[in-house]
Amino acid sequence: MADAAERRPEDEEIKRRVIEQLDALDVEDKRKVLDLSERLSARAGSSAERDTRAALLKYAGTIPKDDLDRISEAIEEGCEKVDEEGW
Repeated sequence: MADAAERRPEDEEIKRRVIEQLDALDVEDKRKVLDLSERLSARAGSSAERDTRAALLKYAGTIPKDDLDRISEAIEEGCEKVDEEGW
């Protein structure tokens, strides 16, 4: 959701109209609207989240495959061991 400083008058009008439309729906359809809204919100994320995602994406594909294979093997080996006295 936008911060109060970022809200514009048209945001409030859109919000009012969505609520009007929502009031006319049955419970099942209201849940569909909620699901859509949650998916859109999650996809959009905050400005900081988008900036972080973009910063990390520039490193995508930069780890050599051999290193990734060794990392995967180390994880598999380490995760298959149980230290019964460590619990």
